[in-house]
Amino acid sequence: FDGSNSITYNSKFLYDYVNTPRVDNILPNKLNVIGNEQVILTGYNLPTNRDFVLVGNVNARIVSKSSTQIVFISPRMNPGIYEIIIPGGNFGNTL
Repeated sequence: FDGSNSITYNSKFLYDYVNTPRVDNILPNKLNVIGNEQVILTGYNLPTNRDFVLVGNVNARIVSKSSTQIVFISPRMNPGIYEIIIPGGNFGNTL
């Protein structure tokens, strides 16, 4: 770091975007605050190594999962807009 808000790396790295998880659709996209609704995430290369997703910071139980679809049960939440995070273990998280 040279103090000019820029950083120069001496070596490069390769980012493999082909294997990057991608969420294409979430149904439904509006949920009841009471929870207990089935939510279907569809996409590509979704992580399958966990039994939960996070809605905000609350665990939601996965009921089925594959690399193209994750189905979970929504938790009870206060009204608001929340990120859905799919923990990927050593591979990071999918938002």
